[in-house]
Amino acid sequence: MAKDVRIPLTEDQKSRIDSGAGKSPAEKAPSNVEKDFAEAPNQRTAMAEASALSADVEGQSALSADIEEQSALSADMEEQSALSADMEEQSALSADMEEQSALSADMEEQAGLSADVEEQSGLSADVDDNI
Repeated sequence: MAKDVRIPLTEDQKSRIDSGAGKSPAEKAPSNVEKDFAEAPNQRTAMAEASALSADVEGQSALSADIEEQSALSADMEEQSALSADMEEQSALSADMEEQSALSADMEEQAGLSADVEEQSGLSADVDDNI
């Protein structure tokens, strides 16, 4: 069998119990309304600061994306510059090839002249033999 334990209450405790008799639990709960209103401005400030920080982070993220895009564009420009240098080099090689082609044509012409000279020399020898 369970034992009942009774603790004697002070007069203050008894008066609190009597003042709360017949009230709903919400009415018996201590009111923190003043405390809630006092904390509300601080909470609003903290929320505004958090929102501003979030916006800053998003702004920095966008700047980071811009920097990455500019870096990619810079790499593209460097690649185009290298291609331009390659094209200039190929143009110079083409000019060299044209010059060599012209020299080759000059050599062929000179070979033809040389053959003509040899032919004339042979004709001259024929004339000398006929004399």
